[in-house]
Amino acid sequence: MIINIKNNIEDIIKTNRNSNISLKEYLIGIQYTSKDFNMKNEIRISDFITILDKAFSKVPNSSFHDEIQFSKKPPMIDEEDGNYNTFKDILFFQINDLSCIEKDESLINNELKYFGIDSQNGNRWYNFNPFTYLKCASSWLVDYYGESSHIDYISWGMFAIFLEMGRSYE
Repeated sequence: MIINIKNNIEDIIKTNRNSNISLKEYLIGIQYTSKDFNMKNEIRISDFITILDKAFSKVPNSSFHDEIQFSKKPPMIDEEDGNYNTFKDILFFQINDLSCIEKDESLINNELKYFGIDSQNGNRWYNFNPFTYLKCASSWLVDYYGESSHIDYISWGMFAIFLEMGRSYE
């Protein structure tokens, strides 16, 4: 059930609460960890949870950063047709946008940032660490599907939407 997915994500948050990883590093970890599944159209929920969990501990080598191609606007997402490249595009967009935010001390040090700030590229952000990001994305998942719904697989398009909800869901 969807509520079990949310509970698994809450367990990931509790387990990694003492981690000092930034949201940008965490997203790079998701990209790095998800590469093992990129040939599939959809992934099992257990693999989805594994990706989210292992992203806290997977530190890609420096050459991995060179593979990231950035965009300023989030690509359009279709939960049904979204493939791994769509998912990857969302990750790259978010990593780029966070890099821009990190360079602007007035944004990153804003005490009211959790009420929402706009990046230099005009994209709205509400969550700036992996914990609030995952909490809000998992809350959206429950709101979208309903607590008692059951899914065994998640498409890359839906995973991409999950990531976007981590950025923008309050």
